[in-house]
Amino acid sequence: MEQAVFTLHVGKSPYTDPYLITKLLSLRPPLYPNIQVHLTTKLAPELTQDLLSGSLDIAFLADMPESASLSGRLVLDLPFT
Repeated sequence: MEQAVFTLHVGKSPYTDPYLITKLLSLRPPLYPNIQVHLTTKLAPELTQDLLSGSLDIAFLADMPESASLSGRLVLDLPFT
C-alpha cells in the first residue's frame, strides 16, 4: 500500500539561521516518510498573517509579533555578532 504524500508548509524570516533550516529539511520522520517541505521566506508580520490564515503550518521568526491566537517556542538563541 502506497503512503500518502504529506506537505508541511514552513515559513522563515530572512534572519533565520541557515543551519537550522538545513537541518529541518534533512529530517525524515518515520511516521511521515513521504513528507515534502514547502519553504517560503517572508518578514515576520507576513509570516504571522500566513500562520493565522492557515497557509503556513509552522514559521521560524527572529522576532514574533504578539498574538493571542499564536503560540511560540524558542528554538535557538544566538547573539548577533
